[in-house]
Amino acid sequence: LLDFTLEIIADGIHCAPEFVNLVYKVKGAEKIVLVTDSISATGLEDGNYMLGDLHVKVENGIAKLSDGTLAGSTLRFSQAVKNFAKFTGCSLKELATVSSYNACKDLSLNGGRIKEGYPAKLVLLDDELNIKKVWNF
Repeated sequence: LLDFTLEIIADGIHCAPEFVNLVYKVKGAEKIVLVTDSISATGLEDGNYMLGDLHVKVENGIAKLSDGTLAGSTLRFSQAVKNFAKFTGCSLKELATVSSYNACKDLSLNGGRIKEGYPAKLVLLDDELNIKKVWNF
């Protein structure tokens, strides 16, 4: 019954930190994929934007329709990674699993691991999980 992979938006808005941690404890890192549901207003200042033909207001980084419904997120993937680590206390290996390996595996892509013949994008992070350098191979 629990043999499925769960996509989770670790922004503290779509999924509360406590829920993210609960999912991590129940599913384990092997069955979680981090996603963002980011919209075109990601990285922009708060304000009014169009999402297709929908009017979206972004306030304090939260995107909503006029009726208050969430309209995607403004979460950057790098922040999702930091949030997941903060919410769960997972290891760096588990963080790589939920942020890269699982998605590649589930989509049958030849990636997500360092192995001969596989494409690689290696990311150097500092102690606060900020991206310092990226290598593409």
